[in-house]
Amino acid sequence: MPSLGDVSFSMKEGECLAVLGADGSGRTTLLSLLAGLMVRFYPGRLTGECLVHGTPCGVRRSKRAALSLEDPTAQFSGVAFSVFDEVGLALGGDGAERRGEAVHRLLSCVGADHLADRNPFTLSGGEARRVALAVLLAGAPDLLLLDEPFGQLDPASRDEVTGVLRDLKARGATLVISGSDAGEVSGLADRAVVLETGRLVYDGALAALPEDGDPEGWGLTLPLVTRVAQVARMRGLYAGPLPLDLDAAEGRWRL
Repeated sequence: MPSLGDVSFSMKEGECLAVLGADGSGRTTLLSLLAGLMVRFYPGRLTGECLVHGTPCGVRRSKRAALSLEDPTAQFSGVAFSVFDEVGLALGGDGAERRGEAVHRLLSCVGADHLADRNPFTLSGGEARRVALAVLLAGAPDLLLLDEPFGQLDPASRDEVTGVLRDLKARGATLVISGSDAGEVSGLADRAVVLETGRLVYDGALAALPEDGDPEGWGLTLPLVTRVAQVARMRGLYAGPLPLDLDAAEGRWRL
């Protein structure tokens, strides 16, 4: 049985796309394919096309796409003793002064300039995620692929990373964010595709997912505000659309 089958979608430059699905649905496989890691680093056979900016990415590692792994420390080289040096290694090139300016610019972009002198492996989860994003941005990718970027983060760190991703989106970055929690990507993603056992079962607006899809049947996690709205609707207390976050619920009902 193929890991992915009958999966077809496109996205625009500057868009933020959520790839949602339960564990084993094919999310990570899809992101690895977009990053050009299939089938060169993983055994298998690929049929069809996978293009990033018109460039095939399914037969070799793509220079146009950068994949952030679930564990952000896996992005680190292991030979740098400071965050500054870690990002500097990712930049490469010549000219220490110019490279130093570029490192500070990248760290500032992800809100991590104050971490420059820290050892990368002593950072908190949210701090490590921000530095890992700076490492990826050093390659100037056209597409950022984020595999469960909120995994194992406490609420404060999750808010920090969400803020960084919002800033990147506002600057025109093209983002693909994978996960199983629809609420985590609400306010970030313009659109969602949902995978179930390797098949595409939904492609549409993220905000419409609770109404037009079957998120719970597909193994997705819905935020508390959505579940409260579902119960209120069942009891005849609410007749509006099901929100995915408090901002969407504001003005429609009193919480």
